[in-house]
Amino acid sequence: MQALLKPAVVPSLQAFALVDANEKYAEWLLQTDILALLPQLDALSIDMNVWTSLDATFRQRIATKTLVDCSSESMPAALTDLEQALNIRIYISPIDSMSAASLDEITADFVSSAAILEEAESSIPANLYLDHSLQFYHNFPSTLESAIKVFIEVCEQKRVEIVWEESPVQDFDVDPVISPEYWRRQWEDRRVEGEQVK
Repeated sequence: MQALLKPAVVPSLQAFALVDANEKYAEWLLQTDILALLPQLDALSIDMNVWTSLDATFRQRIATKTLVDCSSESMPAALTDLEQALNIRIYISPIDSMSAASLDEITADFVSSAAILEEAESSIPANLYLDHSLQFYHNFPSTLESAIKVFIEVCEQKRVEIVWEESPVQDFDVDPVISPEYWRRQWEDRRVEGEQVK
């Protein structure tokens, strides 16, 4: 794979995903030519475990093109530890298929995440990509409804934009692995920048 990630080998590559991966892939990524590919890439999608294992300098170089993926269980940790992550996607299982215990867990995740964001003074993400079903929190059990409502309010106060989209399935067995909305936004930003250069 390392031999493939070169501009001469993949001159048309526009997006790259390294999701559902563990921290060992951070070292692998550092040994590739991914930085040489940055000028042609619209979007990178990288698992939280990989992102947090990359050194700060490398993260800074790829941050503007990277969407960091994590599960709802990791959301509080993601908002605490993901320094330099500008865009984070939180993927969740469908609420209507959750057990009572899982509903309690995701409620706690939103409560903790709201508190973390409220207290944060730096390293706040610019955009959070959340499953569109969460917009309709008034249909959820009252404790989860309240937790999501507070979380959304805190995001608004902190000027964190919530981007609503369909979450990938937990095991990433189907497309789209890379967020279509993130990719579209990145492509649009790149197009606008290109026009300004002309």
